[in-house]
Amino acid sequence: MKKGKYLGWRRVVEGKHEESAYFTYFDREIGIKTILAMRKMKNGGPYKPYAIIDQYTFENNVGVLKKGTPL
Repeated sequence: MKKGKYLGWRRVVEGKHEESAYFTYFDREIGIKTILAMRKMKNGGPYKPYAIIDQYTFENNVGVLKKGTPL
């Protein structure tokens, strides 16, 4: 994450991942352009890795991200 570029965050989709507070996204090159999705847990624990997704999936499924500090 230290070398990744912060892209933004989004709220959890209603009815899914109820244990999560929100998701954050970081752009990172690992041979190809990839996006690291992290989730912040409601219980206040640390960020947890959720998924590594490709650029196409990110652009077509994530939706609009908010910039700045989450919540």
